[in-house]
Amino acid sequence: MRDVYGDLLKEKVDIILRHQVLSQVLKVSNNASTKINIKGLNGAPQGLYRIDIDPPSYQYVSQFINMKASGTTSLELTFPIDPGKVKKVNFPAFGSTAEDLQKALENSEKVLGFEGKKGKALYDGLDDIRRAGLLNIAAKTRATRLTNERSVLSYFQELTEIRGDRVFAKVPLELKGETMNSVSEGLFHPADDSLHHPPPGFSRAGSFKTPDHYGNLQVTFFHE
Repeated sequence: MRDVYGDLLKEKVDIILRHQVLSQVLKVSNNASTKINIKGLNGAPQGLYRIDIDPPSYQYVSQFINMKASGTTSLELTFPIDPGKVKKVNFPAFGSTAEDLQKALENSEKVLGFEGKKGKALYDGLDDIRRAGLLNIAAKTRATRLTNERSVLSYFQELTEIRGDRVFAKVPLELKGETMNSVSEGLFHPADDSLHHPPPGFSRAGSFKTPDHYGNLQVTFFHE
């Protein structure tokens, strides 16, 4: 059991295995910081189970697994953090954030609700929800490389609005072209933009999303 960074979970978890034909229900509690070996399960052709895992700090995961007729059946699961279980965030200092993010913040003096602040003052002035959202988006856009090997984040010139789940940024037209070029490579696919409303004076210019199962990135373009 791993987190989205590939590290083993470092907490005790409850595991429930329910046989889908027989009346067998097996419950296991163990520390997920190591591989957990569960014995006493039936193998094929009577080896279909539903496994339910609810870690204290991560989202609940449930899926079906078919046990082999003999030997060990391996299963590796990824658990995203459950935001409803987060009590506190220790944010990195402004100088420890990505260089491209720092540059964008230094150029952003007109962010809605934070006018007159830029750089470190803007970053430190954000509430927890906005700052967490900004860092999540910065991490994802930095990790998303286009076909020209540039990251999406490197195109951010100026931020105009920061929300918990999205940011509005001024970007060069080149980013739209590179994003469209990346569709043929499977890095993005066209997406519905009906929930993304253009700022005043702008009109829709297309929307694209990465295919990730968790933490996907949607880039929606507007033009004047």
